[in-house]
Amino acid sequence: MLEINLLMADDEEELLENLSYDLKKVVKKIVFAKNGAEALMKLKENKIDIVITDINMPQKNGLVFAKEARAWGYNLPIIFLTAHGDDNLMKQALSLDAFDFIDKPYEKDTLIDILTEASKESLLQQESIKSQASEESEFHKSYLSMLKSKVDS
Repeated sequence: MLEINLLMADDEEELLENLSYDLKKVVKKIVFAKNGAEALMKLKENKIDIVITDINMPQKNGLVFAKEARAWGYNLPIIFLTAHGDDNLMKQALSLDAFDFIDKPYEKDTLIDILTEASKESLLQQESIKSQASEESEFHKSYLSMLKSKVDS
């Protein structure tokens, strides 16, 4: 089992049900959204490690979702699920740092392989964030110590 929280956004309920069935024993937690606007809300409300999103959805498509998520500082792997092999859409997704693409209908084994790779990427990103936070904390401690010693002298 992959120790990840997965956000899946698609307006096709049957597809979400199939994905859920195929992945419920593969990932720790699955959060569902029916469009990009709901996906952004779910992203804010939950600790999400990886996103699988359809490109074409109502209220906010997957590209708008990814753009806004990136603007908010979410640097997590985003996998685009699409029935449309449109080169322009794929270029836009790549410009938003897409982790990968999965064509509809998807192959379960391919999906699991991509999620496995994305989980490794997510873990590396989380470790990098923790390391950076630790370095910043050490810097602040040193800086405060230096200020204190100046005040004391």
